[in-house]
Amino acid sequence: MFIEEEVSAALRRGGLRTRPVRAKCSAAGEVLRALLPYGRAALIADESADAALTESVRASLRAYRPACVLLGEGEDLTALFALPDDVRAVVAVGGRALRAARFFRTLRGGFCLLLPVRPAAKEVLSPVAPAPWDGYPLDEPDAVLADGEILRGGEQARADVALCALCAEELEVDGCFSDASHDARGLRRAAMLAAESDPASPAGREDLLFAALLAEAEKRAFPAFGCEAAARHAPGGSGAVLAYFARRYAALFAEGRPRPFFVPDYAARVARAAARLDMPASALFSNVRVPTGEQSFDLGVRFAEVRSRLYTSARLLVRFADRICPAPPPQGTGEGARGAGEGAWESLRAHPLAEWYDLSAECSPLYAAPALEREFGLLENPAPVRPAP
Repeated sequence: MFIEEEVSAALRRGGLRTRPVRAKCSAAGEVLRALLPYGRAALIADESADAALTESVRASLRAYRPACVLLGEGEDLTALFALPDDVRAVVAVGGRALRAARFFRTLRGGFCLLLPVRPAAKEVLSPVAPAPWDGYPLDEPDAVLADGEILRGGEQARADVALCALCAEELEVDGCFSDASHDARGLRRAAMLAAESDPASPAGREDLLFAALLAEAEKRAFPAFGCEAAARHAPGGSGAVLAYFARRYAALFAEGRPRPFFVPDYAARVARAAARLDMPASALFSNVRVPTGEQSFDLGVRFAEVRSRLYTSARLLVRFADRICPAPPPQGTGEGARGAGEGAWESLRAHPLAEWYDLSAECSPLYAAPALEREFGLLENPAPVRPAP
């Protein structure tokens, strides 16, 4: 019960009233009864929830005379608003059905109970609606039911949540170069919960879901993280990005030598990142903080002052990454934390993930290691991006 209480407290601190509950899907009616003792409910499911699961949830809601909706792939949500006006609660099972239910509850009111089939929190706590109403703000659900027997994709979820350790490192580095004050303890806690969970067991997948909820709640307090943008596109996803970026951080603080008087080509870098990541150039430009000459000099001075401490922190991050992604690193990058920085610089720069590390510098306003490498002239200025003829 400790994890549920810890996550509930973190959600409340973030202004969210969502309550995580560890229970079987057949107990959905009992969980809903704590929110709505009597009334009418709607059950929304999609193709990610099989027929037996949907029927089990429907049977548990019998007292609520559930109106059932099955969302087809690519279907918009207008059919939901043909549901009777006396529906006072909505229960969703699946993946896309979760945000559909939240959209319905946002507009119609009542209560919302979600049953995810993946130990992930994007559909559960995403602040905006899905297509075709992209950007419309969503209310959070009242409760989330975690049943490890129906949760799938534990290994991927474990890597996704563990990436929070790298997010925390981005905040740690930014705090050294921007004098900002960041409290990354919640992100580190979520990453540790993920590392300690067992994706092969139902209880472990439930713990992963709670860790994902904790991570999502904590990230609401911070700007976008560059490593997450890279993980969405890079081959190997979150696990590969965590392993590579951790070693790249260690290499920077062990071997990096800032180039004096270097001025990055910000416009070309943003244009390239927008094209490669399919993101608006205006959003990426807003992440770039162009320093004055005096500020550039101060970054170099600060680098010399804090590099030893940040190298130690990066070595610990490499050890953590090896727990999540235990495959041996590419030749020349060292094994584990040993040799993660010394002698690894050139081989890391030639690694296939180096491009995504480079692109991530424009994906966050934080002075994380990729942004520092950009300012220090350790990332090459790209060729100008020209429109196709």
